[in-house]
Amino acid sequence: MTGNASEDKFIKSVTKRLKELSRRVMKLDTKDEILQAYCAERLAVYKTPKAYIQLDTFPLNHVGKINKKVLVKQFEQLIST
Repeated sequence: MTGNASEDKFIKSVTKRLKELSRRVMKLDTKDEILQAYCAERLAVYKTPKAYIQLDTFPLNHVGKINKKVLVKQFEQLIST
């Protein structure tokens, strides 16, 4: 340990938290479950996404911003199949 009591206490608390998180993540099977658990801890219930879709890349417009119209069309195609 470092010798400073407050630093030691901080290191122990961080280590304990990391162990808890790693145990929780190991119990989760899919990326969706990991995302859902992460959002549930940090967001209000009504803000938590109901579904997650993995994209390789975001559709961009000519300026380099996310093209929301194309993104919505891709989403609709995914849920219709």
